[in-house]
Amino acid sequence: MIRIKSNKKSIEGEVDLPMSKSETNRVLILEALSEGKCFPNAISEANDSVLLNQLLTDRPSLMDCQDAGTVMRFMTAFCSIQEGEWILTGHPRLLERPIGPLVAALIQLGADIQYLDKIGYPPIKILGKRLQGGSLTMKANVSSQFLTALFMIAPYLTEGLNLEIQGPMVSEDYTTLTIQMMEQAGIQIEKKDRTIRIFPGQYSGCIQIGGDYSAASYWFECVALSKGSSRLLLKGLLENSFQPDRAVINLFKSLGVESKFVENGLLISSDGVNLQIPESSHFNLIGQPDLAQTLVCTCAGLEIKSSFEGLETLKIKETDRIKALELELNKLGANLSFKDEQIHLSGQKIKWNDITLFTHQDHRMAMALAPLVTVTGELWIEDHQVVKKSYPQFWSEFGRFFEIEYLHE
Repeated sequence: MIRIKSNKKSIEGEVDLPMSKSETNRVLILEALSEGKCFPNAISEANDSVLLNQLLTDRPSLMDCQDAGTVMRFMTAFCSIQEGEWILTGHPRLLERPIGPLVAALIQLGADIQYLDKIGYPPIKILGKRLQGGSLTMKANVSSQFLTALFMIAPYLTEGLNLEIQGPMVSEDYTTLTIQMMEQAGIQIEKKDRTIRIFPGQYSGCIQIGGDYSAASYWFECVALSKGSSRLLLKGLLENSFQPDRAVINLFKSLGVESKFVENGLLISSDGVNLQIPESSHFNLIGQPDLAQTLVCTCAGLEIKSSFEGLETLKIKETDRIKALELELNKLGANLSFKDEQIHLSGQKIKWNDITLFTHQDHRMAMALAPLVTVTGELWIEDHQVVKKSYPQFWSEFGRFFEIEYLHE
């Protein structure tokens, strides 16, 4: 457990961010497929990235993907075209997260995959082999990672891949990120309407990975909630980044946070005292679901009557993030409800009542809740170590601006 306190009206300084987890996980697959001809300038120290790198390096026949949905999905496609027998499993929560659409698509391309327990879910057994590729139709309304996993192996299929996407697509910006990185690594891709043609090829060259915009969002929240004039330099963020969560800049501008790119990162600031914020707001986060918790907590702290849509993937993340937000923010009096597929906040004032907040084993819950200490003055958060999944140094950075006490360790 961690106890955090704040008696400051403003914060000012520099913040070290992790390298982008999304970019790292993609380039690790590209690097493995290219046998080292494609490589990153640096990689993230997030647990998911460390785990993926280890599995790609060691290639054990039994792959424990732990709690990492990205690792499970990316390795499912990767192992399908690697000679050998592979079993992919993970922690109990991971085994509840669907993988059926990806497996069905791979089987249609000729892959040999068997479910070892519940149909549509891990664990799975794969007999890897060379796949012919060709044409495929797929719905993309469950996870963009299914498409990304297919895209990344497509150049190594004999005929490449001609994929027609049906229906609405969730987190579309993440598939765009994948395509842009693949093109940067030398792959020819044609896009026409809802059809994507990926030609056979080989990855090569260095791919630039920048700071993680998802991790940056929690510092935007800190600045937005501060009661005085605040300035933070978020080091390592690239202005020309393809990361979907770069949208945090525009999303938080409406909440009073100004942004300016400087030589070594992004400078964010807020007036605090004379801050002009809306009385009500509406956000569609279909392209940036990882920002949902940050924005919901920020609006709760600012007492903004707000609603949020585009949350289709939140229930199948590390936890049911909608339920987790409802449980924890309502402990603080936020009056959050979920109806008509939207989260609603009534704009109630929040306060701390000597109640411990739980992360629900979700790294983003821990980091989104923490900045609320700016409003409540004190918070207790259980299972704070979960931040290692994406931002291992979060608490050490957070402790430079707020008082932290570690309990029961």
